[in-house]
Amino acid sequence: MRWGWYSAAYRPILWTGYRPYIVETFVGPDQEGTCFRGTGFHYLGLTKGRGRHASSNTCSRPKKKIFAYELDPKWCKALEVPHVELHDMPC
Repeated sequence: MRWGWYSAAYRPILWTGYRPYIVETFVGPDQEGTCFRGTGFHYLGLTKGRGRHASSNTCSRPKKKIFAYELDPKWCKALEVPHVELHDMPC
């Protein structure tokens, strides 16, 4: 089975007990993320380059591009947070 954003969107049974509203992915600095843009992902910005389990504020890793895809357009209401408009930022 392939695990991609489409699996999360079209196979909610796999998320037993959870309902994902947004899927995020990270793209390396040497990649453009064209395939994600073409499938409806929104470019949100760059990571700080600290790594997943960073204990300090130093940038020890390359900054990656963050892309997000809305699985449910009413996710703000469902999570009871103020409305946030996901839009593409220039790379």
